[in-house]
Amino acid sequence: EITGLPVGVTYTVTEQEANQDGYTTTSAGETGTIPDGGTTVTFVNNKPAPESKTGSLTISKTVTGEGDKTKDFHFTVTFDPADFDASKVVITKNGEPTDLTITGGKLEFDLKDGESVTVSGLPEGAAYTVTEDDYTSEGYTSSSTGATGVIPADGTAKAEFTNDKPAPKTGSLTVSKIVTGDGSDKTKDFHFTVTFDPADFDTSKVEITKNGQPTDLTITGGKLEFDLKDGESVTITGLPEGTAYTVTEDDYTSEGYTTTSAGETGTISDGEAKAIFVNNKPAPESKTGSLRISKTVTGIGDKNKDFHFTVTFNPANFDTSKVEITKNGKPTDLKITGGKLEFDLKDGESLTITGLLVGIAYTVTEDDYTSEGYTTTSAGETGTIPDGGTTVTFANDKPAPKTGSLTVSKTVTGVGDKTKDFHFTVTFDPADFDASKVTITKDGEPTDLTITGGKLEFTLKDGEKVEITGLPVGVTYTVTEQEANQDGYTTTSAGETGTIPDGGTTVTFVNNKPAPESKTGSLTISKTVTGEGDKTKDFHFTVTFDPADFDASKVQITKNGEPTDLTITGGKLEFTLKDGEKVEITGLPVGVTYTVTEQEANQDGYTTTSAGETGTIPDGGATVTFVNDKPTPPPSSTPTTPPPTTEPTTPPPPSSTPGDTPKTGDGSLLGLWVMLAVCSMSCAVWTGLSVAKAVPKKNRHH
Repeated sequence: EITGLPVGVTYTVTEQEANQDGYTTTSAGETGTIPDGGTTVTFVNNKPAPESKTGSLTISKTVTGEGDKTKDFHFTVTFDPADFDASKVVITKNGEPTDLTITGGKLEFDLKDGESVTVSGLPEGAAYTVTEDDYTSEGYTSSSTGATGVIPADGTAKAEFTNDKPAPKTGSLTVSKIVTGDGSDKTKDFHFTVTFDPADFDTSKVEITKNGQPTDLTITGGKLEFDLKDGESVTITGLPEGTAYTVTEDDYTSEGYTTTSAGETGTISDGEAKAIFVNNKPAPESKTGSLRISKTVTGIGDKNKDFHFTVTFNPANFDTSKVEITKNGKPTDLKITGGKLEFDLKDGESLTITGLLVGIAYTVTEDDYTSEGYTTTSAGETGTIPDGGTTVTFANDKPAPKTGSLTVSKTVTGVGDKTKDFHFTVTFDPADFDASKVTITKDGEPTDLTITGGKLEFTLKDGEKVEITGLPVGVTYTVTEQEANQDGYTTTSAGETGTIPDGGTTVTFVNNKPAPESKTGSLTISKTVTGEGDKTKDFHFTVTFDPADFDASKVQITKNGEPTDLTITGGKLEFTLKDGEKVEITGLPVGVTYTVTEQEANQDGYTTTSAGETGTIPDGGATVTFVNDKPTPPPSSTPTTPPPTTEPTTPPPPSSTPGDTPKTGDGSLLGLWVMLAVCSMSCAVWTGLSVAKAVPKKNRHH
């Protein structure tokens, strides 16, 4: 602030750094004249924030060698500084949006072979470090480029990670068999087991051949089992280098073999390991023994059935001249030919072969009877003839087949005839099963129904059922009803086709016959009182309907056109009517019969007549009328005592004399005439009353 300047002096203010170094300079009042008082000059320098540039970072994964290309590898990216604005950062995986977020300057994610994550919108100059979890314990070797760096402006930094898992070195193992000695069987299978340690190595690339040919042998749980004859070998390739192995052969000393071996244990190296087994069996001494084969049939098997057997001897060319063959202790003409013997045995039978050279190998086989339901178990069926004898047992069991039941039930609803017989047919497949053990009951009672040709026919009424037990499990069935959806019935069923289970199943048939659409009519009862009857008197009426159980819920009853609370109960309706009143009943089912009775009919001097009091409700309406008449009583008078004479005195005939004719206005004979008329009327009334008392009342109610 400069004070004391002379008024009128001009001034100019300039700024040396105006509009330099990124500043924009604006000013006001920078030139002028000093006024009387003072003036102000303002300068404003603005330097906008520099435009923020961004870049991207892409992290990619490659798996090589024997590595698992579906495996997730875990990554962490650390940014510095950590507190940059991450709100505008976009993170995609394989080009697709993700819900990954940077928190506290860190980002974590997983990548498989061929996948990548791109983080865009990162501040230019931000430092990053990408690390991957350590997978060396799983055999991976990791290499990377661009794992650390700085985010470039308008560009993409790349961090590429490669995990390599080299294929392990492998070797092979060959197990071979040599059989020596005159007593040995060079066609015999000798059983071997190879055990590997560790047991959990990858066997997917192991190949196993026998005599140079592929096999379906597999290593399971670190073990391999197989058989070898003389001169045969098994070679296992692709075994991991360093795997330990042990080869063992079953013990055949009881059969006269002596076993020697070489290389039976060792470690797989980058090459071929060999295990050789030699089995020697010298020629046997010429001792003899016996072979006995016995047969047992159990369950429901046919004990009279012949089961066919074959005994094969090895060597086949031994001397059979001293061999004897008996069946059930009796000689036979059976012979061993070409080292084979064939024969049949029933349940409880046995065959004994004596004079067999000790050391000869034998195999007893029985034909396959599984298709007939037999399960065969045997003991000693293969072996070597000992000094003495040996026994082979064969047992054929035929278990009773599993059975189930089939229940067919019938229900009739609506207005259907619950006494009607509905005809059913059950068809079974296969049709030729044994029906002799099937039991058929109806409502729990035995029947004489039978299944013939795979079919069963029967009838059922409402509420009845047929139960078929003892059906073989697995037999299919179809149940049909002859009358289904006929005669106004709608038939629904459940379980009508299926397979007999171990237990039972139920088939239900429901035939519904809805009530026909009911037409309705009305009934009107009216009352009339005539004569001297009391027109204010209540006369009691009862209407009786038949049948009584019709649906009265839709019936409406009015009296003189007004609603009432009258109801039909148990097929009856009671009400009262005065003269001129009427009751109208609407909504009555057409065809219902009715009878209307009046309690006071022909009582208390009334004569009751009616019309339409019984009938049937028509399609429209019916009317019943009741009329009660009470006649006017005769005039009341005091009875006079009749004259003593039993016959009235006949007045003398009038005189024909003209002078005797009464003249008009002559009252001398008028009183007499009046008296005679009254007496005659009294006598008539008296006589009528006497007759009425003597005759009983008669109901004239029509």
